[in-house]
Amino acid sequence: MSPFPGFSWLPLALVLAQAQAPVPVPIQPETWKLEVVHRKPPYLPLEGLVVRQDQSGIELRQVIRKPGRPTFIITVNIPEDQIDRVELLDSEERGQLLRRLDQILAERAKRFARLKLLDKPHPMGAEQIEPPQGLTKADWPTDKPGTNRAWKSSGQRFNLLTTARVEIAELCALQLDQVFTAFERLLPPRQEAGPVTIWVTSSVEEWQALCKARGRAVLNPAWCDPVTGEVGLATDLTRLDARMDKLRALHASQLQELQNRADELRKAYGGKLPPELQKPFDQSLRSLRETAGANERVLRQERDRLFARMNHEVFHAYLARFVLRPGSGGVPPWLNEGLAQVFEAALVEAGDLRADNADPERVKKFRADIQAGNDLPLTELLVLPASRFHVTGAADEENSRRAYLASWALCSWLVLEKGRLRLEDIDKITLPEGGKVDALRQFEQVFGMNLAEAQNQLRDIYRKGAPGQLKAIPNPPVGKAPQP
Repeated sequence: MSPFPGFSWLPLALVLAQAQAPVPVPIQPETWKLEVVHRKPPYLPLEGLVVRQDQSGIELRQVIRKPGRPTFIITVNIPEDQIDRVELLDSEERGQLLRRLDQILAERAKRFARLKLLDKPHPMGAEQIEPPQGLTKADWPTDKPGTNRAWKSSGQRFNLLTTARVEIAELCALQLDQVFTAFERLLPPRQEAGPVTIWVTSSVEEWQALCKARGRAVLNPAWCDPVTGEVGLATDLTRLDARMDKLRALHASQLQELQNRADELRKAYGGKLPPELQKPFDQSLRSLRETAGANERVLRQERDRLFARMNHEVFHAYLARFVLRPGSGGVPPWLNEGLAQVFEAALVEAGDLRADNADPERVKKFRADIQAGNDLPLTELLVLPASRFHVTGAADEENSRRAYLASWALCSWLVLEKGRLRLEDIDKITLPEGGKVDALRQFEQVFGMNLAEAQNQLRDIYRKGAPGQLKAIPNPPVGKAPQP
């Protein structure tokens, strides 16, 4: 059973071998300027960066950016006889595009290298780990002074402390660097307030001790205190890593045993197994590999959840400490939690935060709530206190779920469909210092629509599909050949 509601530690399986181009809106990054190679019919144009052009044709670093997907960069060669004309950028724009593409590739290479190291057994003993650049050893808040078992990394706006293995610490530091840079581009800071302290635990017990020491509820896997600038993030990676090391060794042993048996049988049958023996061998091999893959996915999912929560909580801290004007009463909970959820699934590339696609899983859940008549009406959502989003016991889970889902749906609709929630919108919705305001009337005034109209539009768009979907994915031109 999960140690707290809404926070699932997924079990790792143990099975023996015998078992069977988006429309730009204010919160998105600026539209990239790309060079275009127009090809003769029936070929479609290709966009990217022209690397070489001579008598043989053009070498192009093709760039494909689809909503919710990482930027796809591939080198293609276009023969001279296909080329109609070429639209090139000026030298300054080419330089900017080249820097962006190089930055994306460098970020991916660094992240891929760290992830590859995570597939190896976890070295035992801190003395075997050479501190990488940017990381130092530090005390963990609940340890005795001088223990130095945590990793620390500092950036301009954050201090990270984590007891997770060094590769996870490096990935966290890389993510934080990118996310804070992206937030600064999206919502420029208007005041300075000390760096945000981010703690990342590596076990349930450690999380419980940290929450107790900081006076926080342990039922949630993450929390943010924008006043003190503290963020806590829970994982159970130590236990999962240890279990994975054992399972990897077991799977390797089972695979070797299976292959040895097959080799013996092949010798007995003159080098080739008869179909009635080859089939069960293939089934066992496939089952073993599927089980190993499922276990690896569990670990990757836990890491992905960590980075999603990191984006979410860091947004709360950044907005409160660096963007909102001093003396304000903050933003309404629906806006604070809704935007944080939009950003937790956003892609971070070359300093841009791409919130250009509505999370498909949340779309399905919100549509199901609408169909069941269980979605939270705007008249309730807009006046919800922050406490309705918190889970302090089992009775709070459903209320919290509906509040989070409705706030995400509203913010996604405003961003992707209406092109709103720019900085001036956030300023207009900011609460006065006393925190009292007619929230329903304020919403109507800021967004220029009455609540009944907004409610109908919101439900209608999720019944039909997802916000921004029709704009982001235009129908292909009639009579044009598909792009090769």
